[in-house]
Amino acid sequence: MKKIIENLKKDQVLLYSLLIFMIIQPLLELDLYLQNFYTQTGILALSTTIRIGGVAFLAFLAWLRSKNKVRDLLLWGAYGLLLGVYVVLHFWMARGVDLKLPASFQWIGSFELKYILFLVLPYLLIWATSKIKMTKSQFNLMVLFVSLFICLNIVITNLIVSSYGSYGGITYQNIFSWFTGGYEEYTPQELTSIGFFFYANPISGLLIVLFPLLIKAMIEERNKLLYAFAIILQMLTMFMLGTRVGAYGAVLCLGATLILYLFFIALKQIQVLDRRFVL
Repeated sequence: MKKIIENLKKDQVLLYSLLIFMIIQPLLELDLYLQNFYTQTGILALSTTIRIGGVAFLAFLAWLRSKNKVRDLLLWGAYGLLLGVYVVLHFWMARGVDLKLPASFQWIGSFELKYILFLVLPYLLIWATSKIKMTKSQFNLMVLFVSLFICLNIVITNLIVSSYGSYGGITYQNIFSWFTGGYEEYTPQELTSIGFFFYANPISGLLIVLFPLLIKAMIEERNKLLYAFAIILQMLTMFMLGTRVGAYGAVLCLGATLILYLFFIALKQIQVLDRRFVL
């Protein structure tokens, strides 16, 4: 048992556990296809179970590596106690409120508890991440994998016309129809693609966050062609989504990133000239 604990304390275990946990997040979104099954059976969704268990495992690994285990345990214990008091009072007051709500908006204790738990998980994840020593290359690789998984899902399903539409329904034609009269036969909404995902706006928001990180990674890494391919693929994906967030975001993020990059290059050159002038 001691040997297992010692192995879990290693830096690589926490680091690679976090990398795997982050990379599989887009894959877990496909779990929405089983939503009807989960609703009928009343069991907890597999993606929810993995996320809760994954964050708890990461927090446990971080606690093992902590230099002040007793202090951290007391702080998190106090936080858990306060949260427990809040949950009890919240449930007691919510049950006593008589609201005339439609059937689809009824107060359900298990759903409320899951919602509160999801509000707590980010704190544990941030705390666990703070205990990790991650290099730039490792972070860039994680960004690359997440971006490629999402974008290849959407682009490939668009090309073979097997994607869901961003505004419901399916994609009726692939991207080539944009330039061959596709809009004469179909509406713009019918030519959008979201791959096998469910909601376009969250995916668009995630891609906007990843986009400047990809550009930063391309500047920092040696394999620039791979990251340049990922950037072009992601821009294409953001246009395929057909949302304002995706389409405008791709152009604005690219423009803003390039302007900032040129600004810092110019600033660096000015600093070099100032040093030479002083000397």
